[in-house]
Amino acid sequence: MNLSKSLEDYLESIYVIMLEDDTVRLKKLAKKMNVKAPSALGAVRTLEKDNFVIHEKYGCIKLTQKGEDIARSIYIKHRIIYTFLNEILGLDKTNSEIEACNIEHHLSDETIDRFVKFTNFLKKSITESEFSLKEFHNHYNSIKKIETKAKKSSKIKKLNELEIFQHGIIIKIEGIPSKRRKIIEKGVLPKLEFKIVKKSTNSISVKLNDYITDIPLELGEFIITEVVE
Repeated sequence: MNLSKSLEDYLESIYVIMLEDDTVRLKKLAKKMNVKAPSALGAVRTLEKDNFVIHEKYGCIKLTQKGEDIARSIYIKHRIIYTFLNEILGLDKTNSEIEACNIEHHLSDETIDRFVKFTNFLKKSITESEFSLKEFHNHYNSIKKIETKAKKSSKIKKLNELEIFQHGIIIKIEGIPSKRRKIIEKGVLPKLEFKIVKKSTNSISVKLNDYITDIPLELGEFIITEVVE
C-alpha cells in the first residue's frame, strides 16, 4: 500500500511520541497532529486496517513491526533534510521543521543518501578550509536585505513617465488590441527586465535583454512597469 502524505505524518508522529513517552494515546496523537480526535481516530483505523498499527480499544496505539520500520525511515529522512536546511542553508529551526516535513515524502532513498554524503562532504571540506558556513549565512542575509530594500523602493509607472537610466521590469501591456500588437512587435513583453538608455520628445529607447528598441512615447503610456529606484 502506498501511504498518503497525511498517513505517513501520522505514522511518524506515533513513532516520535513512542520514543519520547512510550505510551501513545489518541488524545496525544491528535494534539501533535493539530487535529480533532475523530480525525485522528479515522487515520488510526486506516493504518490499523493495513497492519501498520494496533489500537487497543480505549487504550494505547502501538506500531506493528511493519509500521515501525516505515515510521523510522520517514523520521530519519526528516532529520537528514532538517539538518541540511538548518545547518547548511541556515534556515531557522521552525521553518526547517516545516519544510523537512513537506519534502520528506517526495524524496527517494538515493536522494536522501546523497543529502547525507553531500552534507558530510561539505562539513569536512569546510573544516579543512578557511571558509565557514557562517560566511554563507551572512552573505545570504546581506543579499536578502538588499533585495528587500529594492522591493520596497520599487514603483509602478508607465514607461513614458520614466527618465534615462531608470530600470525595472515590464509588468503588463494595456490598451486596445492594435496598440498592444504594435508594442509586442517592438519586443516588449511582460516580465522582461528593461533599462531606459535614451529619451527624446517623440520616443524612448529601451534596452531589453541585450538589444535596444525605440518606442513612441504615445505607446509608452500603455506599458506598465515596476521601477527599481
